[in-house]
Amino acid sequence: MNLFTRSAKWVMLICGLLTCPTFQAAFAPTEWQQSIFGEALEGPLANVLVRHFGVLAGTVGLALIYGAFSEANRRFALAIAVVEKLAFVVLILTIGRRFLPFQAAAGVIIDGTMALLFIAYLIALPRKATPTVTAAT
Repeated sequence: MNLFTRSAKWVMLICGLLTCPTFQAAFAPTEWQQSIFGEALEGPLANVLVRHFGVLAGTVGLALIYGAFSEANRRFALAIAVVEKLAFVVLILTIGRRFLPFQAAAGVIIDGTMALLFIAYLIALPRKATPTVTAAT
């Protein structure tokens, strides 16, 4: 195993810790939206959806932390994080460009970098051999 793959644990831990603050959206959705996007959605549906996003993204941070310490779950945690982070990046760059002057731009850069790094880890991490089943005679 090379230095790149050996560093996966620590990179996942740091990235998980950087992702967990998204839980803030679950507890203070208006303030979180204001800080990231420069404006906030209003109404009960917006409140539910933004809080749900905060829980979802924060949970991805927890999954990264868990995967950092659980080698058996590392690939799964990385794959889930890639999907969530690429979705955010693609959505901002395609339909949310007007939010780039705010902290959303930093999110695009950070999440995009994490996603690319996680993809590289998924390619580079060794796969565990699956046991073969033989039929008893």
